[in-house]
Amino acid sequence: MPDFDKFGFADIEIEDRFKEPTYLDKINKLINWKRQEKILGKFYTKDKNKVGNPAYPALLMLKILYVQKWENLSDPQMEFALRDRISVIRFVGFPLSSPTPDHSTICRFRNNLVKSGAFDALLEDINNQLIEHGFIVQERKTALVDATLVSSSARPRGKCKDVQEDRKEDEIDKSDEIKNTENNISYSNDVDAKWLKKGNKYVYGYKAFFSTDINGFILGNLIKPANVSEVNTFEEFLEKLSFEAGTNILADKGYASASNRAYLNSKGYNDFIMHKKPKGKKMSEFLKLFNRYVSKYRFKIEQVFGLLKKDFGFNRFRYLGLQKVQAESTLISIAFNLRRASFMIS
Repeated sequence: MPDFDKFGFADIEIEDRFKEPTYLDKINKLINWKRQEKILGKFYTKDKNKVGNPAYPALLMLKILYVQKWENLSDPQMEFALRDRISVIRFVGFPLSSPTPDHSTICRFRNNLVKSGAFDALLEDINNQLIEHGFIVQERKTALVDATLVSSSARPRGKCKDVQEDRKEDEIDKSDEIKNTENNISYSNDVDAKWLKKGNKYVYGYKAFFSTDINGFILGNLIKPANVSEVNTFEEFLEKLSFEAGTNILADKGYASASNRAYLNSKGYNDFIMHKKPKGKKMSEFLKLFNRYVSKYRFKIEQVFGLLKKDFGFNRFRYLGLQKVQAESTLISIAFNLRRASFMIS
């Protein structure tokens, strides 16, 4: 097996040429990779490729997945980058004289982690390290919650009839349930994706729920079929996030319901869900001020969605099925937080 820890004169020469650190160098220096490696040891089962060659080090393979998200690279593009781009080779940690994995090896490694459910634990560790370095300020105890639509990788065969329509915030109620049985029919090979009509746009895919802090770092995510309503997913999402009592939960009017407010109270969270205008009545000046106060901070999560779609290709998932797109979303969350932190390092 090649010695991946053995670097030669060529590697030293390349190191000397990089005087100004790239964002990859900043991340490499910031993160304690042994902690990520320890987590991989709990989840990752080493395997050999089809011709029986030994597996590549798990940590190096994980760093490849991170680079893929930062650079929005497919598996074949990543295979080429590992042979061609010095900055990528340096970050991942391959000596120039060593072999590098091909696209099928990268794919198998990622699928292995998806099946093991490792990405949530990896995100938790990265966020804990960012807390320790002061990027995520835990003492502020504030979490923003919202959702965005992401198209499926599959191309649906025609439009579904009687598509579930995304309700306006003031029309949503906790009692709303999806009664559209036609929407449960599969129209592509992505059987977990569903149709949703938002305004005049039809989307076949998923609804991605995210929570961020007020500095724009992603605290967690949850993926559901596109036709699932926000108001009915609120409790499940917060249960997954498991914040401390006393956390301020900020959300738009789409999450406003008596049961959601009661849930926040039962968990000891501070209710900062915006209020809907009462039917047939004027909204009080206090509630108007309250909504404006929440709006001042809610734009932070909208900025995150914009950056995810612009820089990480989060308009459309690369993979099929709820399990894989959930893992992809969490992997993107890790990559987003690491790159955001690197931009804050002078």
